[in-house]
Amino acid sequence: MFSFFLNIKGGTIDITVHEVLRNRNLKELHKASGGAWGGTKVDEAFKAFLSEIIGQKGVEKFKKDCKEDYIDLFRDFETKKRDIAPRKTEKITLKIPITLVEKANETSGRTMEECIASSMYREKLVLFKDKIRIEADVMKGFFDIPLRSILNHVQTLLAEPKVKDCSAIVMVGGFSESPMLQEHIQDHIPDMKIIIPDEAGLAVLKGAVIFGHNPTTIAERVCKFTYGEKMSHLTTNDCTHPKLHTEIDDNGEMRCFDNFRIHVKIGQSVKLGEEQEELLSSPIYDTQTAIDKQIYISTNPNPVFVTDQGCSKIGSFSVPIPDTSLGKLREFGTTFLFGGTEIEVKVVDKATDEVTTKSVDFLGGI
Repeated sequence: MFSFFLNIKGGTIDITVHEVLRNRNLKELHKASGGAWGGTKVDEAFKAFLSEIIGQKGVEKFKKDCKEDYIDLFRDFETKKRDIAPRKTEKITLKIPITLVEKANETSGRTMEECIASSMYREKLVLFKDKIRIEADVMKGFFDIPLRSILNHVQTLLAEPKVKDCSAIVMVGGFSESPMLQEHIQDHIPDMKIIIPDEAGLAVLKGAVIFGHNPTTIAERVCKFTYGEKMSHLTTNDCTHPKLHTEIDDNGEMRCFDNFRIHVKIGQSVKLGEEQEELLSSPIYDTQTAIDKQIYISTNPNPVFVTDQGCSKIGSFSVPIPDTSLGKLREFGTTFLFGGTEIEVKVVDKATDEVTTKSVDFLGGI
């Protein structure tokens, strides 16, 4: 069975496509993708709604001067947001803090009633003492951007040949509990089975715990980035590197620096424990006692330099050279293993055939 896994959180949505194998393990078919279309987009729409009524200046002053009331208002909105459904027609009632009314008057010189009367929502909401009652269609409209963005992305992925046989969509994450989102997906993709587990907001956490106990559950992944290492080499007559990336080293030799040596490419499938092609490295100097490796990722399938746009350093590790007698002639083979929870590196000392496994320090550029 092929399944879409939608992790729809407050800020973002992450989508992966998996095949359930005969042994019940998972094979990833498409690299993880998504965007900033989570539940906070609904909150942003509500904030824009408030700005339309009392003005952006009033909302920002309310947020700055009355933080507790601002949080309480959005907490109340969060509760109502979880309950709204496509077929709901009853008005939604929100309690309005008196401080919001005061800031509206302070920044606009008008009462809250006057602000509402002059807004585009004057026919859609009613102020009653310390509450406002909003028409259901206004509340539903706050969901337009995330619902449309999520659906468009899912439909785009479904059009790709490698995922055309998907039969189910599994929705997890807090925002996936929204009836608005659930029915929107079901109505527009009626041929797919929609699966929403109990306590969908906790499903990712539970899955992480299960995966920690049994990391072999996912047998094959698809790389979200191109992974490689920063390297240099002696300049030759065939080199076309610009002068910006060449300089004379301490040996007096011209070298090309900042090269991106690729280990796996974006979109490439990697199996759990599968060794990639072995690549050789040697010291630059005869007295060198270690080779420091810097690991980079790129959103480009074929980056040339680690300074190219879309490249960033994610970690490093060091290969010690306790015996420097061979100098620059000493060779080390490095083989990367992807697909697990961590990147593993097998290092082979070609002079002694000694094999060690290195861990990557994922502190990025720190």
